[in-house]
Amino acid sequence: MNIFILGICGTFMANVALLARSLGHTVSGMDQNTYPPMSDVLTAESIDLIEGYDPKDFPDNIDLVVVGNVMRADYPIIKEVEKRGVSMTSGPAWLQECLGSDREIIAVSGTHGKTTTTTIITHLLQHAGKEPGYLVAGVPRESEKSSDLGKPPYFVIEADEYDTAFFDKRAKLLLYDASIWVVTNLEFDHADIYDSIEAIEAVFREKANALAESAVAVIADDDPRVRDVMTNTKASVTTFGLQSGDWYAKEKSADGRSFVLCHKGDESIQVNWPEPGDHNVKNALAASAVAELCGCSLTQISEGLACFQGVKRRFEKLGTHNEITLYDDFAHHPTAIQYAVSALRASIADDRLVAIVYFASNTMRGGLHPAELFKEALEKADEVFLLAGSDDLSFLESVSATLDMPSSVIASQELLTDALKATLKAGDQVLFMGNRSMQATQKALLT
Repeated sequence: MNIFILGICGTFMANVALLARSLGHTVSGMDQNTYPPMSDVLTAESIDLIEGYDPKDFPDNIDLVVVGNVMRADYPIIKEVEKRGVSMTSGPAWLQECLGSDREIIAVSGTHGKTTTTTIITHLLQHAGKEPGYLVAGVPRESEKSSDLGKPPYFVIEADEYDTAFFDKRAKLLLYDASIWVVTNLEFDHADIYDSIEAIEAVFREKANALAESAVAVIADDDPRVRDVMTNTKASVTTFGLQSGDWYAKEKSADGRSFVLCHKGDESIQVNWPEPGDHNVKNALAASAVAELCGCSLTQISEGLACFQGVKRRFEKLGTHNEITLYDDFAHHPTAIQYAVSALRASIADDRLVAIVYFASNTMRGGLHPAELFKEALEKADEVFLLAGSDDLSFLESVSATLDMPSSVIASQELLTDALKATLKAGDQVLFMGNRSMQATQKALLT
């Protein structure tokens, strides 16, 4: 089949392209304003990528168009597809259909930690020799592969709450027939499609109520919203939390790189692993619960965590130049920003921590998180740069006004580069945070 993907450079859709290629289909697609890492992944796999959405560039002889959720019904390229009578489907619908009934789907949902938890689960199952299929909305550092068909029965997928396509406004997570459903946490996000946390809770409650009796929900014990949406589920429930739940940690080091993994109080094992921060300990607990459900022993889990190498753009150390060390993190929500800053602070002791926050996501750019939340999120930083994702700087200025440390509002990446070059000094630890790349600035600082 000749499959064409619209929005092919999105992390999810790029991996749909890779899986379709693995199944023997001919795959190509369109996107605009492309950027790494997914554009690099597609290029490396020799998948034809057309820049922009000009209808004149839509190829002939296409059998199926898989539509990303960046598309809208009135886009000229959509009109061209309709004019030619080519069938359209969404990425999640296509994937669920391809996986069929011979796979046990492990779906990972929640506001924070989805990508890392999905990657850890995949890694633990691989370490135990189970050869799972997977789709991760990021690039694992270990393999550089974001997806793989693997072998039955397990397929691990990141299942987010964003809408599916312009013709299917259901949350993606509702389309997967999950045997194991992980919920890491619940907070307000995606303000472009949800008007309240209650609207998000309603989606998760719908999913919980739809789970089969044979399914297992692996949920955060210390998140009241998560526990609440599970009230009427027919599935079995397994819980995890730093200090409570069926899976929990004790004797945890300050940086989270060492802890005792405990299961129901009667089994435990020492874990030493490279990922910092309490949030990553929780990700590891969730993944451990899933791995045990899939037949992994505690020894296999501990050994697997020890050799886990993380995910690109999730607290990724980029390098050191002129005694200045740079880190990159996908954080684009006050809570995720707090996780990243706290993890770096725990790792670097009293070194000067310089935080850069890119207000590029729809929710961040729209100023829909209260400014005061950023004060708490950034309190462990020594200096902060707030990079604008739009021409309106007013919200960033209000955030800056709440902060107790020196802070600057920056209008563009070019100006950010100049400001950092003028500010940074030997010994600084620099943390870039945002869902959009700041690669140009990072490269300039590392050369």
